[in-house]
Formats: sequence, C-alpha cells, structure tokens
Amino acid sequence: MNYRYTFTGCDYENILQNVQFIVPGINKIIAIYKPSVTDDIKAIMRVRPDKSEEIEPLLIIDRLDRISKLRTPQKRFDWMAEHEIGIEKDRSIIEKTEIFDELNKNILLLRFKNEYDGLHDLLLIYLNPNQGNYGLSLSDRAVVSAQKSIIEYHMFNAFNSFIILNRKNREIQQRINADTQAIIQENRKLTEKLRLLENSNHENLKNLATKYCADLSVKYKKKYLLTDFAFEKIKEFKGNISHLYTIIKNAIVFAENNSLQIHPDINYIDDWHINLTNFEVKEIEEIVVHSFSDQKYANTIALLDRLENGAKIILSKKEKLTGINVGGACNRPMKAPGITDALSNHRSKILTLFQKYPDKWEIIRKEFTPIKNLVISSLKNDQLSA
Repeated sequence: MNYRYTFTGCDYENILQNVQFIVPGINKIIAIYKPSVTDDIKAIMRVRPDKSEEIEPLLIIDRLDRISKLRTPQKRFDWMAEHEIGIEKDRSIIEKTEIFDELNKNILLLRFKNEYDGLHDLLLIYLNPNQGNYGLSLSDRAVVSAQKSIIEYHMFNAFNSFIILNRKNREIQQRINADTQAIIQENRKLTEKLRLLENSNHENLKNLATKYCADLSVKYKKKYLLTDFAFEKIKEFKGNISHLYTIIKNAIVFAENNSLQIHPDINYIDDWHINLTNFEVKEIEEIVVHSFSDQKYANTIALLDRLENGAKIILSKKEKLTGINVGGACNRPMKAPGITDALSNHRSKILTLFQKYPDKWEIIRKEFTPIKNLVISSLKNDQLSA
C-alpha cells in the first residue's frame, strides 16, 4: 500500500518496495529476516525492481541450516557468487570457491542486527557486474576489489540508514499512538462523567420540581402532580435553578385557568403549562480572539458578558436593571460598588469593544444606567475635545 508511511510496516518489505530509488539498476534483491519474537524466519524477493513492482515470497523451510550459517557471522558484508549462496531451490549445491572466482562475486550480502534473536537479517543484492552501472567508469569492465569496497560501504550505510530511520520513526509513531489513545480514553471518561453529571442534574431538577409542586399543593389546599411530559421539559431547563419555584407556580396558575373541570381530585401539570423561555439565559455568542493584540480584551469581554447575562435574568423577572439586581443575578455575583469600580477600570477597553462589536451587549448598552453613563461621558469628552 503506497499511501502508508514507510516505517509502519516491515522494514525489509519497505526496502524492497523502494529499492529502485536506493540502488537503481540491480538485477534482484532478496531479504531474509525474523519479523518478530514469535514469527519464523521469512524470505522475500524482488526481481528487476526497475521494471516490476512484484514482491515474491521464497520457500526456505529446507534451507534454514544454510540461512543460519549466513546469519551468524558478525561481518557486515560479503561478496558472493551465486553458486555459494545455496538458499534458492535451483542453487542448492554450494561449490568450492577458487581464488580466480573473485571477479564472479557480484552478489553483495549485507547483514543487519535483528531486534529479536540477536542474529542478523540479510539483504542479498544481485548487482550488475560492469563498472558503468555504478558511475565508476563508462566502460563495461568488471568491478574490481577496490571498487567493491566503495560499493559495499555506501550500500550498507544507505540501507542501514533506511532501517534506523524507520525504527526511530516507528518508535515516535508508537508514542504518538499511545498518547492519542490516552487522550481518547480520557475524553471518553470525561464524556461519561458529563453524562452522569447531566443525569444527576436532571434527577435533581425532577426532585426539586416535585417538592415545589407538593409545597404549592399544601399552600393552595389542592393536589397538583407533574406529568411525565412535564418532567421531560423541566429536565432541559438551562436557567437559574432559583427560578424553578416561580416556574412551577406559574404553571399551576396557567393550568387552573385552562382547566375545564370544576373540582378535580388531582390537577395535572403538563408540559404545555410550563413556560421556561422567560427564565432561561441564552448563550451569548462567543467572541473569538484572533490575534495576540486581542488577548488584552479578554477580561473586559468576560465582564460585559457577565453583566449582559445578569441583565437578561433581571428582565425575565420584570425587575429594574439596578446595579444591585444585575450584580446579584450574575453567574458570579457582584456588588454594585464592585460593578462601578470594574467599569471604571475597563472604561477605555469597553468603549473600544462597543465600537468594534456594535451588535453585542445590547441590553446593558441601552438599559443599564452605569454603562449608559459611561458611554454618555465618553461622547461629551469627545465633543469638548473637538
């Protein structure tokens, strides 16, 4: 699969897939290696890599003794003739090598330390015999011993670098995968905690609504019960929980005025009797801080958001937008003097944000006196300086 990282699979399969880029023009390459602690020795081959992408498996079950002898030496490379190798079926007879056969040794055997059994993995590179293939000369003369020393050194280091980089990148990828899995597991735990917390919150709202319904039944000397549909609606309430008593009370009044029964034994409060809209705090659209220069406005934005949310709650209760009321309705309550001090400290930034976001914080701009005074004061100063 060419779309995968080269380090995600077997090192030697990756070498065979990419060998035409590392050593162009070779006749054949064979890799013999132990893939893991539990796997047996494996052999694969690619013939004419410049023309064919096919990687073939080699059956070596009856050649393991010979392979073991080739894997044992500590020498990093050897030059061999084809009849010396003895691992392919048609080359099972290993002949004695004469001193004059050195020129016929065109197969470079490279050894790389195996990670699992302490022996060596093998690469057998079947090279073209003439010098022109390696850029050593334009002639077709055979490669001599001194030139082979250059070739073996550079080829060993080229393939060894490929293997080392693959293994290092694989280690990094494994750490990234482990970290990613840890993050995924942590997210799943948090999701489950949020689910449990949400269920607990729903149950608390249901129990509290039931209690308020019972309290109002005692107060009005009538029996009121919430239907399952009513409970489902109450569970989705997103506003301040302190308003739940008023919501249930209003629902009872609405149900009483719409009931066709004169003296029912039980008065059922249904979902359509319940009005949550006026008591829910709408989410304020978040202002995204796009640049480092905008970071300095983060605290001012948070202040304006708090006051706007508090103002919405006060309006839903049909109360006056005083500093005491708005501050008390904030998610983190503020006292009126604290609001005054905060607005004074953030004055210039507030005015800048009002110009930059003319559609934000609509309620406190138009109806909250401390903010209105701040804007009016700014306009007067601008007129005096003009």
